[in-house]
Amino acid sequence: MRRCLDAGAHKIQLDFTEGRLSIKLDPSKALLGQFIELNNRVLERFSAEERSRIGIHTCPGGDQDSTHSLDVPYPSCWRSCSR
Repeated sequence: MRRCLDAGAHKIQLDFTEGRLSIKLDPSKALLGQFIELNNRVLERFSAEERSRIGIHTCPGGDQDSTHSLDVPYPSCWRSCSR
């Protein structure tokens, strides 16, 4: 991520497909919270200006043409990710 921004990328994305999958595997969202803490530790290394150029991508997955968390609604993940 750092090298992309340093090379002049206007925007980059952090892939967070695990967010929705973690809710499916652990409806209490404890696992999601651990993933968010990990992502926040990474994002803390960037300035506020740099963080404004970093987006978060989440989707239902598509490993080997199989959507592993299609049944998990986006809002259930995004509300937690926006902390």
